[in-house]
Amino acid sequence: MTAARAAEVRCVAVPGPATRGHDLSAAERQLGTLAGVGLTDLLTGRGPR
Repeated sequence: MTAARAAEVRCVAVPGPATRGHDLSAAERQLGTLAGVGLTDLLTGRGPR
């Protein structure tokens, strides 16, 4: 995430079983699931949080 942010690339974290305990605060946004979230939602900041 640090490299993505440094490169000005959007970074959306969707924690899974292997990453639930990790610090994902560098992500632009964190989601519990991608279910029902489209690319347009991610790019515009809409959709579930």
